[in-house]
Amino acid sequence: MSDIEIVRTEEVIAAEIRVIKEQTRVAVLSGAIEIGRRLAEAKAIVPHGQWGAWLEENVDYSERTAQNLMRVFEEYGKKPNPPAFADLSYSKALALLGLPWEERSELIESGAAESMTTRELEAEVKRMREEIDRRQMRIEELLEVEAEKDALRVELEGVREDIQIAKEREEKIKKSEEAFRRDVDSLRKSNMELEAELEKERAKPPETRIETVEMLPAAVEEELTRLREIAAHAPNAAIVRLRAGYERLLQEFQAVTALLNEVQRDAPEDYAQYRAALRLAAERMAQALGETQ
Repeated sequence: MSDIEIVRTEEVIAAEIRVIKEQTRVAVLSGAIEIGRRLAEAKAIVPHGQWGAWLEENVDYSERTAQNLMRVFEEYGKKPNPPAFADLSYSKALALLGLPWEERSELIESGAAESMTTRELEAEVKRMREEIDRRQMRIEELLEVEAEKDALRVELEGVREDIQIAKEREEKIKKSEEAFRRDVDSLRKSNMELEAELEKERAKPPETRIETVEMLPAAVEEELTRLREIAAHAPNAAIVRLRAGYERLLQEFQAVTALLNEVQRDAPEDYAQYRAALRLAAERMAQALGETQ
């Protein structure tokens, strides 16, 4: 049997290359995930401060390369990935790490990531990242504005409370002022009434005011009359002195009566007290004269 010669066309060769390329791409991404898994495991047990030296001596990776591989593992090896994830290359998967999970998944599922070159995907990721950052800044600004609004609301409530307190104080002051005005008006009215009464008293004739004073008791008056008669006819020295004293007594009585009228005019509140004292003195005088008979 003769050997059959297989003709390899350029189409066959291109197809084989695409298959190998796809197998390599898938192997590279899955291998990167598994390498990242083991790097994360190793980092947890390598002594602190020796991670860079360990990478260089054992796997010939820089710390940046190791960090990228561990990130690929964290983002794609621990979470369920969309079906289109299998079509990604390692470089594209690494570029997509610049996006949050939700935006990344949407870009993968839509097929946009697969249709772009790695450079185009990196540019799109950068654009989307900037847009996300702008949105986040806007959200933070809105949150700050809302916080300021809340602070202003609290401040406004405080101002309203202060205004209410001020109104209540103002109302109390008004009531106090009204009460004070009423008291002043009452005092003015009382003062005017007292002034009117004093004017009436000042307008009275002197003889009228004198008559308001209580006169001496009748017994005293009779005794004084008898003494006048005795003094008029008796040449005795004692009688003469008694007559002189009697005259002085009459003069003092008239002076006290005039003073009592002045008290009634200028200090009416004390008038009754002094009048009662004079009456008591006259009664004692009459009692003393009665005891000497």
